[in-house]
Amino acid sequence: MNTAKRVCESDEQGVVHVDVSIGRSRQRVEVLVVWEDLDESSDVDRDGPSMAELVGLLQEGDLTRLPQGAYEKRDPLA
Repeated sequence: MNTAKRVCESDEQGVVHVDVSIGRSRQRVEVLVVWEDLDESSDVDRDGPSMAELVGLLQEGDLTRLPQGAYEKRDPLA
């Protein structure tokens, strides 16, 4: 997976146009668009992680659910 980070401003219709060069012609790619709103006082290079940095964190992780054990035996309600 390759990433590219851009800070863009939307046009009058609220649309952002993004061109990303991948360096190869006629190449099929899958594009994932994630955005976070920045206000006027936001510093783009702030110390905390941005959403773009957090997107891939779980991709390499093991998300399998551990065994939950035997089902609890309960007395009937009626």
